[in-house]
Amino acid sequence: MDLRIFFDESGKNDSNGLNLMGALAIPGVIYSHSPFADLSQRLQNRQMSLHWADYSGHEPTKNHFIELIRVVAPYADFITGNVIAYQSPGRQTAHFAKFVDQLIYEKTL
Repeated sequence: MDLRIFFDESGKNDSNGLNLMGALAIPGVIYSHSPFADLSQRLQNRQMSLHWADYSGHEPTKNHFIELIRVVAPYADFITGNVIAYQSPGRQTAHFAKFVDQLIYEKTL
């Protein structure tokens, strides 16, 4: 089975250390099929960006994350993902937490 694994972390160059680490495993047959391939091409061409740590409520960025979830959601049974959020005293994660809460609890995708 062809399996595509993607990993990203934020804050590795930050004096406070890592903020988030995340990974996705997507079967190749799904990843190479549109709309995944289209989304991947837009990311590679820098037509869109998906950086959770940079999210601060900016509407176009929010729409990129909503699009990502809409693309991934129909294939959720076949995709595995993990996110680890590191929290230290004084670190602000309110924007990220509010956005995720809205997507999960307030939106029907």
